[in-house]
Amino acid sequence: MDKPIEKEEEKEIYLHPEYDECGRPYYNLPNARKEENLIAVCLKYASKVIPVIFLPGVMGSNLKSKHDDEPVWLVNSQLGVAGWISKDASYRKRTLDPQNTDIYDSGAINNYIAEGRKLPDRHQRGWGEVAYLSYGHFLP
Repeated sequence: MDKPIEKEEEKEIYLHPEYDECGRPYYNLPNARKEENLIAVCLKYASKVIPVIFLPGVMGSNLKSKHDDEPVWLVNSQLGVAGWISKDASYRKRTLDPQNTDIYDSGAINNYIAEGRKLPDRHQRGWGEVAYLSYGHFLP
């Protein structure tokens, strides 16, 4: 069970749903005296999910070398991608070989959109893995 997230100054807590044996959500509401002015915000999760699947290296995933964990394909800016223009096919094939690469999760992340503490941070949600140049400006 997730613990409620509490904002002390506003006496506001965010409650995550729990699920009964049939999969129906419910909330464990705290008891508080009226004088405490406690506000319980029950977070509602989406009832329908549309999966978004990123194929590494195909749909804009950042990649790193398995040998030294250094990024080999990092799409944070146009300047970062520009270096690949001068690389020949054999270099690209060797460097981006799926046997030698893995997902790099420390790419740029848009932290300008305020999300509060309702969701895990963007790094925990994997947004550092995707190409910032293509997706970073609109990922929540």
